[in-house]
Amino acid sequence: MSFYIRIICKSTNPIASQEIIDFIENGAYLDNPSFLPSSDVLDKESGNWSSFSLTLNAVRPAITFDINAGDDLFREERAELLSSLIRTQNSQEIKRHLDNSKQTISIELDLAQINDDDWEMLDSLEGYLARKYEGLIYVLEEGYFDHNLKLLYKN
Repeated sequence: MSFYIRIICKSTNPIASQEIIDFIENGAYLDNPSFLPSSDVLDKESGNWSSFSLTLNAVRPAITFDINAGDDLFREERAELLSSLIRTQNSQEIKRHLDNSKQTISIELDLAQINDDDWEMLDSLEGYLARKYEGLIYVLEEGYFDHNLKLLYKN
């Protein structure tokens, strides 16, 4: 079963795949993570990537990272998120953030393969990326969170 997390960022600074890979490889959470495509074939230094996956103790990917920056899919997802907001004081802050967002990192998880260490790594990674790239974290059926994983708006 898939589970999705989105980090919706206002920053226009490119998010390099290598930054995410380094965070995962250098963290204390996972032993010998592997990436598809292999981390040595990705355009690691620029934000010029679309997708890569992390494999955990299995043959198939457990976590897939996608980036959308200013393309049609990005605009479509942003419009969908904006239309789902119910008008409240908190929703106005979320709306302003979405209106000014420039890129989204989507994280797709295979819940059957994720353990507590994986969740801890993901929480740290989400917070790091949200802080560095002026992002809000969105989880379907939960809501919007800040970089400290504090709930700002409940769906």
